[in-house]
Amino acid sequence: MKIFSEGNTSTPILQKVKIAENNSEWLWKGNLNNTIYNMFENKVAFGKLKYLALSDYPELKDVWYGQLHCNVFCSLKHLVVERHWKN
Repeated sequence: MKIFSEGNTSTPILQKVKIAENNSEWLWKGNLNNTIYNMFENKVAFGKLKYLALSDYPELKDVWYGQLHCNVFCSLKHLVVERHWKN
């Protein structure tokens, strides 16, 4: 996920996004699209993910098939792959 929304998203009172379940980790990069992009670009959220539907995020294909640190998906309990990507 590189952005939250293709359109003009206005969130004037939003100040942070929770990046971990049952935790106090928050992130804000000026607006919602930049925050979402930063979470995935820096893989901030991956260590806390418990559920991942890989087919929902085709941009993760390179991450999934590339070399990862051994603890990147350490909390993952459910992985769903519903379709194949085309090269």
